[in-house]
Amino acid sequence: MAKRVRTGSYYCFIPAGYDRVYTQHYQARSGDLVQVVRLPGAPAPNTMGQCHIASALGGEFLGMVDTRSLTPVPRKSVERIRRIQAGDHHSGINAMKWGG
Repeated sequence: MAKRVRTGSYYCFIPAGYDRVYTQHYQARSGDLVQVVRLPGAPAPNTMGQCHIASALGGEFLGMVDTRSLTPVPRKSVERIRRIQAGDHHSGINAMKWGG
């Protein structure tokens, strides 16, 4: 049975099922942070166990993947990753390490 995903939610992409064989359907790399998107005129997420994804950090469309390839990521973790990549030195790993 396929795993169900939600539009707008964040996931870590790790290829599973058909995504291990048919890599031409997506541009995501294993470990990428992605967001499930609903494209106009396209089937809804979870149709036939697949969904469309976009980069959670840049927003660019990455393709269609098997829902079993997506592992949920808490929204707080996504916000922390975005702050670190934006260069906010008061909120990242160093802030946790040094108590800032």
